[in-house]
Amino acid sequence: MTEKVIYITDSDKKRLKQLIRDARVFGSEHEIYLEKLEGELNRGKVVKSKETPKDVITMNSKVRLKDLATREEMIYSLVFPDGADPDQNKISILAPIGTALLGYKVG
Repeated sequence: MTEKVIYITDSDKKRLKQLIRDARVFGSEHEIYLEKLEGELNRGKVVKSKETPKDVITMNSKVRLKDLATREEMIYSLVFPDGADPDQNKISILAPIGTALLGYKVG
């Protein structure tokens, strides 16, 4: 089965690669999440920020997620770890759902 193409802005890739390097230097307990994020960055198609399709989820995007079991919809923002706040629906890029959302098209 082929994987879906994901799109990563050049600026997001640069900042996220730096985040990964910094986390490893300082000994992060989140290595498994860093590896997943790194894998997504390596397979993603890099596009210039200004040329990113409007329906692609990038850093600081707001995205509406629907719980298929309850039909409840929530709006979340995809943020860097230091900006994560579950009470304000801000999901860290290092959270499994955050990494899974990055670069995908809405829909």
